[in-house]
Amino acid sequence: MGPESGGNDMTGASHPRTGFRRALASDTTLALAVSTCALAVYLRTLYPGLVATGDSPKFQFVGRILGTAHNPGYPLYIVLSHFFLYLPLGTIAHRMNLLSALCGAAAVAFMALAARRLGAGRVVAAATACAFGPVFWSQCITAEVYAFAAALLTAIVWTLATWRESGQRRWLKAAVVLAALSVGHHLTIVTVVPALVLFVLLTNPREGLRPRFIAFVAIATLLGLAQYGYIMLRTNQGAAYLGSSARNLGELFDVVRGRQFANRMFIFGPSYVLHERVPLISGIVAHELGIAGICLALAGTLALLRRHRAVLALLLGGTLGVVAFALNYGVPDIAVFLIPSFVLLWLAAGVGLETLLAAVRPLIPARLAVLVTALALAVPAVQLARSFRENDHSTRTFEIRYFDALFASLPTRVAFVNEGHSVDHMLLYKIHAEGGEQGREIYPIPARAADVERRLAQGIVVFAFENGHRVLKHEGFDFEPVRLPDKPLVEFLREQPAGRLIAVTGGGRDAATASLWLLRACGLSPGPDANAFAWVYPSGAMDQGRLAVDSNAVEIALSKGDALANLRVSVAIRVSSSAQTGCVSLDQRTLVCVDNGVAVAVLDAEGNVLDRQVVHAADGWRAAFPERALPLWRITGRHTAPRP
Repeated sequence: MGPESGGNDMTGASHPRTGFRRALASDTTLALAVSTCALAVYLRTLYPGLVATGDSPKFQFVGRILGTAHNPGYPLYIVLSHFFLYLPLGTIAHRMNLLSALCGAAAVAFMALAARRLGAGRVVAAATACAFGPVFWSQCITAEVYAFAAALLTAIVWTLATWRESGQRRWLKAAVVLAALSVGHHLTIVTVVPALVLFVLLTNPREGLRPRFIAFVAIATLLGLAQYGYIMLRTNQGAAYLGSSARNLGELFDVVRGRQFANRMFIFGPSYVLHERVPLISGIVAHELGIAGICLALAGTLALLRRHRAVLALLLGGTLGVVAFALNYGVPDIAVFLIPSFVLLWLAAGVGLETLLAAVRPLIPARLAVLVTALALAVPAVQLARSFRENDHSTRTFEIRYFDALFASLPTRVAFVNEGHSVDHMLLYKIHAEGGEQGREIYPIPARAADVERRLAQGIVVFAFENGHRVLKHEGFDFEPVRLPDKPLVEFLREQPAGRLIAVTGGGRDAATASLWLLRACGLSPGPDANAFAWVYPSGAMDQGRLAVDSNAVEIALSKGDALANLRVSVAIRVSSSAQTGCVSLDQRTLVCVDNGVAVAVLDAEGNVLDRQVVHAADGWRAAFPERALPLWRITGRHTAPRP
């Protein structure tokens, strides 16, 4: 089979077949341990459910109803997710996020296995399994297709490397089958295919050019492409959601080649690529690998150039194919399309780190050599530390709470004005995945005056979010803001981020009750006769603000420049309370008033109004979602004729 083909690892030591099997079993244990550690981190930082991130809300429901996603449709992922959703684990959105975590952990396992087959020691294989790169990690904690694509690619590299070491033809065939499956998932595999072919030809050209093998590749490729027949099937069956549709082979060809995004491919000229795209892409790669990863990948590339050009063709050639595509693909989330290159570069980094350690070990005492090898684990530890904060979304529950509250309050006949990618798909998630349409008629409608008027004339309640509100208000429609109940008021006040100024007051018959439970719940002592109360404090320092209570009326006035704890007031604020009403004013302008409950105003350090709340006992003393978070209006009618 030649020097690149048979049973040699990167160190040149030969393995009998039985020894190879024992090594494979031992490496599998290592891979499971590494992937388990990665999975534990992914589960700790996982989005807990519905989330407005990219295409995640779409992928959180489309598998449930066996629909199709945007081009190229992702048939393999959709079918896999459909069966995965039968597991009784939390909400459907949570299950789909969990699927990405499992796929990411599988990719890490295959990375470790591939690194071992390419000659890395166990510690180095564990250290360079790329589990905690910021972009890779981000795709392992939410419903997306990229972790699954990475698992398929790393499995391909592992089977090819195993074939190279063992010489067993079944591993090469397994790589072909995996590549064919990948064709039915994400077409970035096409950018890596030339490198895969080159690796096979450089390793064993006789095997790669064998007619029976070529026929096997052709059949596998056709079967891989046949997965897209799912799109025609579901189109003709009238699936409830079709992000890609095709009723004939011509339309299917357009879907597979990504015609939906054709206007974003290969759109940049050479000068723009050189001066804008190259710095952008190189910056993303550098951020993902870090300085250590980049240096190790370069060291591995040099080592492979001298000793194993077939492996170099696989890792570097695959990386260049992915990067070449990314350089001329104009989408805002281009970083995720680079994940295959991150995987291949980390494998090169593993070769580089093993090469450096091999050079150092003979020069130092044996005990110190063990310590130096163990220090290789600093690579993932540093990545974990620097990427944890940006990828820890375990407490992000806004979308879950918001849409639960929204659907709990909907009438039986309702229409939503189309808003945009994320919001529309979150509505569809609630409808298709959680049965939000049961007992209701829910209609999506475009932001067109005629459509809105028609639904209003039918007695249907019409809601609009921010974009719909902006468009339709110029068409003469009237709106009524909708505030959905969210957290208990005490929790709302305690969770305000640092650097904010909070003003709280009460008025009316419920003010006395509110002052007693609210102030005591916040650790303050209002006294038994606090029928009126006014309170101003900096967030995070409830006991360091100003509090006034009385049986009749109170007022707190702060001038510009006054200090509360570590926060300096940048505007004049007046907070007043009486038996009739409570108000918060800013520079003599009334912000919020309440005549029977509690009023809250939240300001930033510059005095900008971030939120206003009016909370009543009838609401269970629950604060509404912040008015700027995801504003919602009910369309009440139209006061002008259509514009010419």
